[in-house]
Amino acid sequence: QRITNPCPPLPQPTPTPTPAPPARIDSRITHDWTAYPRWTRNERLVVTEVPAGAAVELRCRGKGCPGGRKAVPVRNGAANVHRVLRGRHLRVGTQLEVRITQPGTIGKVMRFKVRRSRVPSTQKLCLPVGVAHPARC
Repeated sequence: QRITNPCPPLPQPTPTPTPAPPARIDSRITHDWTAYPRWTRNERLVVTEVPAGAAVELRCRGKGCPGGRKAVPVRNGAANVHRVLRGRHLRVGTQLEVRITQPGTIGKVMRFKVRRSRVPSTQKLCLPVGVAHPARC
C-alpha cells in the first residue's frame, strides 16, 4: 500500500523582479561660438527640453571663466547658459561643462574645450546615479 505525504509542498520563493534601469535625460544643448587665435567668445548656449525638477549647472576652469560653478535657472523647460558667459573672452585651454541632473536619473554632461582659432571641441558624457564624475555613455 502507498503512503501519501501528509505535508504540503514547501512554498517556492518568488523571484524578485529586476528594477528598471534609471531614465536618461535627453535635453538638447545648442551652442554657437566665435573663435579667435587667443580666445573664444560664446554667442549662444541654450539647454532646451529640460525635464521638470532637473537642475542645470555650468562648471568652468581656466582663464576668462565666470567662476567655478554656477547654477542656471530653468524656466519653461529651458535654461539660457549664455547669460553667465556673455561677453567673456575664454582663453585657449579653458574647459566648460554644462550639467543637467535630476534625482534618480542618468544626467547629461556636455564638455567644451577652447581651442586656438577654432570653435571649442565637444564631448557628450553621462552622469550615472550616485556618481560624481561623468563617464562615457
